[in-house]
Amino acid sequence: MRVAEKNDLPALCGLWQKARGCDAAFARMVLERFAAPGRILIEDESLVCALPVTIGQRQGVYFYGLTAPAGGEAAFLQKAEEWVKADGALFAVARPMAGDEWALFAAAGYEKAFGTRRVRRPIRSNLWAQADMDTVTVRNLEQLRAKYVPDAVRLPLASMVEVLTDLYSRGLTIVSTDEAYGLYFKEGETLRFIELFAAGDRAAERLWQAAREKVGGQQAELLLGAEQPLCLGEGSREEYGCIKFLAHPFDVTESYMRLVLDVNKQGRV
Repeated sequence: MRVAEKNDLPALCGLWQKARGCDAAFARMVLERFAAPGRILIEDESLVCALPVTIGQRQGVYFYGLTAPAGGEAAFLQKAEEWVKADGALFAVARPMAGDEWALFAAAGYEKAFGTRRVRRPIRSNLWAQADMDTVTVRNLEQLRAKYVPDAVRLPLASMVEVLTDLYSRGLTIVSTDEAYGLYFKEGETLRFIELFAAGDRAAERLWQAAREKVGGQQAELLLGAEQPLCLGEGSREEYGCIKFLAHPFDVTESYMRLVLDVNKQGRV
């Protein structure tokens, strides 16, 4: 196993594109900018992006895009874990996107974590609700996350730039007030929030009402952290990510992971 170098990228992009069924532009974005060569571990026909992340003050790694010949994934993942542990990582997190990926990580000792709740609320018209649209920068977003959810899994800033750029290309809007912010897609009459934090339920309601006054919509669909205090007792729980402790375990009950380039084959986050 070794760290990829710049001259490895053409072959790695071809390998990743073939294995993942994505287009060449997305493969290049992932391997050249989201991860970059120095954050990709490779061995023969196997690769995984190993991005440095933090949860609070703890250093860890986010494994993304694990690709290996059939039957060789588990052994390659174990080698990758040993590599990042020797580099000082205290934990590894991942975002399985399909049943076979969940099974692979579970067999490797990963625990489900960072669960979500999907909540649906009607949006009442409120002509006095106001908010700013698309004024939040990546740095602003990091500051807002530090305020509302200090134990979020945090990617490097350059990687977050690529995540937000990709989301904007898919139609994302960021709406914000002094008491709340949210990232959403408008799908018909539904405003589908993939992240929303607020000082309380009333502040969150005013946020999506302001969005409705700007773009229309009759219903808000919210993807919230399972332990997030908004809309308590509502919604259906969904699994989101997983974690493996490479050193002493710590409590991640209230930790949060979103916006980690989690795009499925339908282009939905």
